[in-house]
Amino acid sequence: MTTVDNPEPEGTTLNVYSYVVKKGKPVGPREVMRGANLSSPSVAYWHLQKLENAGLVEKNGTGEY
Repeated sequence: MTTVDNPEPEGTTLNVYSYVVKKGKPVGPREVMRGANLSSPSVAYWHLQKLENAGLVEKNGTGEY
């Protein structure tokens, strides 16, 4: 689990992080949903928030990470 104490992503969160890093450009939750084979944009958003809270990604002004 990704927490402030343990910033290492695991499982689905790791897959989302890998997808974002591989893209090399800002991506939104819908693109992450499709690219990481998630069930909905809200699931992608939840994992992106976990990564943001851990300091591994940041959100830009247009809501992309």
